[in-house]
Amino acid sequence: MTLMALFLAVLILSTQRRADQLGNLRSQMTLELAILTEQKTTKLIELLEELRRDSPEVRDRVDAEASEMASRADPHEILNAIEKTNNAIIASEKRIDFL
Repeated sequence: MTLMALFLAVLILSTQRRADQLGNLRSQMTLELAILTEQKTTKLIELLEELRRDSPEVRDRVDAEASEMASRADPHEILNAIEKTNNAIIASEKRIDFL
């Protein structure tokens, strides 16, 4: 009976570990897809703004919002923000566990 319980415990732990690894990979792929989508969207906005500026039929004006949206996000800044958020969550969980 003890041997069977040990076997089940090992099986459950290995299954959970594999599920955690798949979850981490899924999260990483989602983040990479979001960054790629942001880069493509930024490029589209840049191209539309260039077309608008170059087209004689369209009244030329300054669009601050479009200019801001056309600037690319820095992946390193995104990573730093994610790490800062994760550290804050871990710290708050430790405080809750301590109480």
